[in-house]
Amino acid sequence: MILRITVVFICIALFKVIYNLYYFLLAKRYLKEYLIYVKNQKRWFIRENRQKIAKLLEQAGIVDSDQPITEPAGYGLVRSSSFSIFKNMAVLRADIVKIISSNFREAVSVYRSRIFESFNPVYWVETTIYLPKVILTYLGFKSDKSLIKIFQLIWWIIAAISTVVGIVFNNGFINWVKDL
Repeated sequence: MILRITVVFICIALFKVIYNLYYFLLAKRYLKEYLIYVKNQKRWFIRENRQKIAKLLEQAGIVDSDQPITEPAGYGLVRSSSFSIFKNMAVLRADIVKIISSNFREAVSVYRSRIFESFNPVYWVETTIYLPKVILTYLGFKSDKSLIKIFQLIWWIIAAISTVVGIVFNNGFINWVKDL
């Protein structure tokens, strides 16, 4: 039984490593291609893969932001508006290039840390303790909602009861207590 649990855990950890390694390498590739695009201004790679890049950044937890812009409209008037960074990543304005390149570097860092957290036992303990929160947040629920807190409380009660029942009714534990 313990062997099966260990094998399942290793498979899950290995899957997490491979999954995040793929996106880590993809983020590094996109960063390299973006820097080439900024220098040459002739390659179409960024324009062709803009949606894939935006998805990669969003999976890393980097949200699209609106960049404010103010420009003269003529006759002493000024026009102010904002634009999406992800939708305009092919634009080679200095402020956009700076934001996009820092987003790529952040994505590389996020995926690298996700790879290393696969080997961190504290991460797995926290994931187990907060499993309902992890699952419901993944499904799109906000982490401050009462529903998540209720499921979390139920999870902790079930875990506590299971632990007590497992200890009290375990013959090995009962024999160990008798031997004391």
